[in-house]
Amino acid sequence: MMLDGDEMRFLYYEQKPLPEDLLNLRSGANHGLTLKEGQQNYKAFGACEKEMIPHVRKPKPFE
Repeated sequence: MMLDGDEMRFLYYEQKPLPEDLLNLRSGANHGLTLKEGQQNYKAFGACEKEMIPHVRKPKPFE
């Protein structure tokens, strides 16, 4: 599933279109973070990186 910029804002991860098998590809736009790492961090503390916590919002019910 691909999310657009607004839908990804709660995670604060800039996502480029990636096939599912590339979840471990390091992203220059996200300071070397992979999408998988960003998702795991969000589950742990609510943002892709701790430094981004002030910039994220809570997910909407449909997210």
